[in-house]
Amino acid sequence: MGVPGAPTATKVGSGHGGSLVTWSAPGTDGDSPITGYNVYVGTSPGAESALPANGASPITWRSYLVTGLTAGQTYYFTVRATNAAGLSSASNELSASPMVGYRSVTTLAAPIVGMAASPDGTGYWLVDSRGAVSAHGAVRSFGTTASQRLDAPVAQIVATPDGKGYWEVAGDGGVFAFGDARFLGSMGGTQLNAPIVGLAPTQSGKGYWEVAGDGGVFAFGDARFLGSMAGKPMADPVVGIAVDAATGGYWEVATDGGVFAFGAPYFGSANAVNLGEPVIGLVPTGTGLGYWEVSSDGGVFSFGSAQFQGSAEAATLNTPITGMAPDQATGGYWLVSADGGIFAYGAPFLGVG
Repeated sequence: MGVPGAPTATKVGSGHGGSLVTWSAPGTDGDSPITGYNVYVGTSPGAESALPANGASPITWRSYLVTGLTAGQTYYFTVRATNAAGLSSASNELSASPMVGYRSVTTLAAPIVGMAASPDGTGYWLVDSRGAVSAHGAVRSFGTTASQRLDAPVAQIVATPDGKGYWEVAGDGGVFAFGDARFLGSMGGTQLNAPIVGLAPTQSGKGYWEVAGDGGVFAFGDARFLGSMAGKPMADPVVGIAVDAATGGYWEVATDGGVFAFGAPYFGSANAVNLGEPVIGLVPTGTGLGYWEVSSDGGVFSFGSAQFQGSAEAATLNTPITGMAPDQATGGYWLVSADGGIFAYGAPFLGVG
């Protein structure tokens, strides 16, 4: 049994105070399954820290947001794979500098990790990894976790069905409810096999599902458990969950574009496409008869009744795309990047970061 081969670092994009590192798997796993990856950071070439930026727990997907970085400082990144035999050699080295002088409209200090839109299409919220929220258009902020000490970064923001509140969900499974959103339980404080990567509410708003990177699904309130990918073979980790408004079922989506349907129809997936960058989420249409997938380079893939309105794939992005939200009023959608940039397609532009 040997250690795995070295992974390949493919891209690093920086926003204010953080850098998103992505990589591809090594060509060999050393005759033992790869159990995770570690990301190492330094301030000079070839001098990355011996301690991984992700701490004691290896990363089970192939991207990682390194936070707490100083604007204007150049950082250097390498990645190592791990299996039962030990650590691989380091990947190739990439470098990036967090933005200098970046200031969003509401001074969100950390990289933007997601967005949610009101059901009438009149506004949207952006959230950073600390849980700070900025409101744009006709919506207003109902509160944030920015002043709280979090055990893990916020991963997503999700609007309630009536748009009068929202939930924030963190990587450790913690759920934070604001406005008319109800706290109905969470995986916070529970030993997880993989981090929580998303949350989806039921149509009543009286329940929700959390999903982990290994495909595990956890149901709260009136949400019904309909199955999951936990314990099943997957080529890549799960990065999101979305609800089918027509059936009440849900979809899981993985970084390779694979879509897994539970109590919901399967309309296709991007895993047969030669993706330039990993898929970061799946967004359903308001009718539940289709969905879009979005990748970190701004690529958008439409399935079922979802209409392709455009993408940022050909644009020069300063930072990766980290979220997408549908405009149910127009059938369009918005994309948001880690630095707070907004890209509107068939939907009104309502402000950045």
